[in-house]
Amino acid sequence: MPDISNLPLTKTEKRIVEEYKKINFQKDDNYTIYKTFENIPLESVLMYSTQNSKVVEYYLENLRGIKLAISGKDLESIGISPSKEYKKCFEYILKKKINNPTLKLEDEICIAKEYFKI
Repeated sequence: MPDISNLPLTKTEKRIVEEYKKINFQKDDNYTIYKTFENIPLESVLMYSTQNSKVVEYYLENLRGIKLAISGKDLESIGISPSKEYKKCFEYILKKKINNPTLKLEDEICIAKEYFKI
């Protein structure tokens, strides 16, 4: 990327450029793509399309809208007390949902039970 430090960019524009510079794929499986783009500005994702348009297109069309239906309240309802393990469980479920976006809340609860071995 050319040096743009002398351009009169706004804070938001600078953040977009900085987030773009951080994008680095070690592998391009669905989970890695999702996690790489999940919390960065859409403009940074779109900038990355100049590097790898197939990955960006795939993310925007197939992965961007994936969200878990399950919540901490659902885990509590199946007898799991709140803990730091919730986050690990949600990541476990997310990995499965990314590869099968049709999973419903009931499926996610079954996966949580599998995770907690209940």
